[in-house]
Amino acid sequence: MFQFQADKQDKSRLKELRGQLEPFFPGIKEQHEEVKKQLEMLRNQREEIESADQEELRLVREEISIVSEGLETRRAEMQIKEREAAELASQEAELRKQIEECGVKITRAERVKEMNRGFEKNEVEGFRGTP
Repeated sequence: MFQFQADKQDKSRLKELRGQLEPFFPGIKEQHEEVKKQLEMLRNQREEIESADQEELRLVREEISIVSEGLETRRAEMQIKEREAAELASQEAELRKQIEECGVKITRAERVKEMNRGFEKNEVEGFRGTP
């Protein structure tokens, strides 16, 4: 019987508390719904930001890839140009050497020409020792 009376008291206490809390339920439910909507909106925004960031990252990666390919192409072109420049420098040095040698030969020939002025051809050939 004691149990029955305790249950009766509990029920009446619950009824009294429910009566006191009843005016707050509509406001709490309304706030709960508003918070749920805000949560959903924030989740949607997060997903949108994440997807936009992923798309932007993909675009940036593609751009970096294109720029990297361009750089590699330019590097290869530069190496070719550097080899060509080295080859041209080598050819230039060789040509300068040949020009110098030709200058020396011309100077020698002019000296010989001056030395042999007034001599006949067969006399000059005799000096050289060739027939």
